[in-house]
Amino acid sequence: MDRFTYGSRGFLRGAALALMVATVPMAMPAYAAEGDRPVVDEGAADANFADARAAIVAALRLGDTDAVATYADEAILLDFGGGSGRDDFANRLKSGVKNGLTGDEYRAALEEALMFGGRFTAPDIFEAPFTFTEPLPEDLDAFDANFVLGSDVPVHAAPSENSEIVGTVSFELVRYNETAEGNDAFMPIRSDDGRVSGFVAVEHLKSPLDHRAIFEKKDRRWVMTAFVAGD
Repeated sequence: MDRFTYGSRGFLRGAALALMVATVPMAMPAYAAEGDRPVVDEGAADANFADARAAIVAALRLGDTDAVATYADEAILLDFGGGSGRDDFANRLKSGVKNGLTGDEYRAALEEALMFGGRFTAPDIFEAPFTFTEPLPEDLDAFDANFVLGSDVPVHAAPSENSEIVGTVSFELVRYNETAEGNDAFMPIRSDDGRVSGFVAVEHLKSPLDHRAIFEKKDRRWVMTAFVAGD
């Protein structure tokens, strides 16, 4: 299994995502203020953007894909292979991506991108989730980076829940350890400071190259101009 496959599984976080989506109106996770590398969300700084994001999340929870699509720019970028356009976006929300995510998975990926904060990278541009906007060390490729979204997340000696716990990681950047072999459920990692290495359950990790949503303010209205994954 390659390193991006691990990160792309991040939207299947089960309990953590369920906790976030259970709160209406939209709120950041309860753990947002904890840890060394907390979830960053600047969205509330612009009331119009915050309202638009909350409306998209509400429509996703109701399964109203037509309403979600109204927030997409006509030329929204959907992948790096030529996929674009509001109509294509609407179809993906309903039916998924050919040979890729199902409709349910696609909608879940969008909701997770919106729930994990973000930053205004320009006065009229907002990028979500925050993990896409976090600076990485110069020697670290984005494909090898993951952010731990949890406190005291166990690091196991082997890719198994039943293996010995050799340490913990909390709200921090970790590196993919290509000298070890993981599996669908556990990624081999080492902490950025080198204090611990082992295997972490992928449900606690988020790659900066997971799905992200880019918004721009056009004619006084916030619209999504990109929803892509990868690089």
